[in-house]
Amino acid sequence: MSGTGPGAGGARFMYLFGMVVLVAVGAWYAFLGLDRSALPVRDARAAVIGKEHRPPGTTYTRTVINNRTVTLPQTTAEVWVLVLSVDGRDAYGFAERSLYDAVNAGDSVSVAYQRRRITGALQVLDITR
Repeated sequence: MSGTGPGAGGARFMYLFGMVVLVAVGAWYAFLGLDRSALPVRDARAAVIGKEHRPPGTTYTRTVINNRTVTLPQTTAEVWVLVLSVDGRDAYGFAERSLYDAVNAGDSVSVAYQRRRITGALQVLDITR
């Protein structure tokens, strides 16, 4: 009598829904892996178009522990960010404090970066004067 009871349709739906979710999650990780893995590191000159200082602080996340929702604090570090124009595209890069203080908007810096395969997004790996 399996599959003929009053809850059989709901169980079948949940099974199929779970499979769709698993396939979607797998596809997302495959996309990320294809887009981000084994990329060449490129060097270029970049123009500084802005500067941002992000002070240290605390963010909060929620998680479930022993069937209770708990809010957990997470400390964020102080960072100095340079907004850059690399090959005509905007990118953000973390800089050391000394470099951040030494450059201004309009200055030129050397960057090592990677360009994503599919999205074309830039990830700045290193910034030097």
